Amino acid sequence: MNKKRHESFVKFFENPSREALRELLQHNTGEEDYLDFKKEWPEIPKLSKHILAFSNSGGGAIIVGVEESGNELNSIGINKLLDKSEIDKGVRNFIGPEILYEIIDFPFSESEYPTLKGKVFQVLIVEYDENRLPWISRNNGKDIKSKTIYVRSGTNSQEASHEDVQRLINLRIETQFSTKPGIELGEHLSQLKILYGQIEEKIKKRSQSPIAFDFSRLAKQLYGNFELVDNPNYPKENYEEFISRMIDAKKKVIEKEIM
Repeated sequence: MNKKRHESFVKFFENPSREALRELLQHNTGEEDYLDFKKEWPEIPKLSKHILAFSNSGGGAIIVGVEESGNELNSIGINKLLDKSEIDKGVRNFIGPEILYEIIDFPFSESEYPTLKGKVFQVLIVEYDENRLPWISRNNGKDIKSKTIYVRSGTNSQEASHEDVQRLINLRIETQFSTKPGIELGEHLSQLKILYGQIEEKIKKRSQSPIAFDFSRLAKQLYGNFELVDNPNYPKENYEEFISRMIDAKKKVIEKEIM
C-alpha cells in the first residue's frame, strides 16, 4: 500500500475535516479494505451491508461523490445532500442500534485543490468496536441476508468465510468483554433474600377449636383466635437450604476445573 495514501486516510479518519478530505482525495487512486468511493449513495440494503462489513473489518469510510475509473478518481460531487436521519432510519433495520457511524457533509466553496471547488460530498465513517464482534445483519433485503456476517475483502463487502468467523470470534474472546451486565454473587444472593422476604413463611389461620391451654398471653394478644400454619406458597426449599445446595454445586464446578 502506498504510504502516503494510508497516512492521508488515517489523518482523515481521526479528524474528518475538509482539509483532510481534500488530501485524502488528492493522494488516493482507488479503494482499499477500509475505504470505498461511490458516485452516489447505494440503496439502503447494500449500504447496510457495507456498514456491517466495515464494522467487522476494523472500521472504514465511504466517500460519496467520487467516480472511480480504473486507477483514477474523479471528484464529481453530488447534486443533493441526502437526509441523514432518513438514511439512519433505513439502515438501522438491517444493522441494529449498536453500530456506531456518522455521516458528514463536506461542501467546497473554495479550495486549493481546483477540482473540488464548488462541489459537495457526503462521507460515512464507520467506527470499530472489537468488544462486540461479530456484527450480524438483522433482516433480509436486496443484496443482504438476515443473520449473516459480512467483512471487507479487498474492495468488496462479502459474506464472511469460516476462517473469517473464527478470527472475529477469537478477537471478541481476547477482549474478555461481555454484553451481559455483570453482577456479583453477593448481589445475586441479596436479591434472592429480598424475594424470599416477600412471602411469609407462616400465615395466620383462624382456629376452629378453643386456643390451646399453654398458648402464651402474648400470642393471644397478637393473634387472637388464630394459629400459625405453613404457607403453601412459600418455596419448599428455604434460603439456607438453597445456599447449601449452591455451595455443593460450586464445589462440583471447581472439581471439574482442577481434575
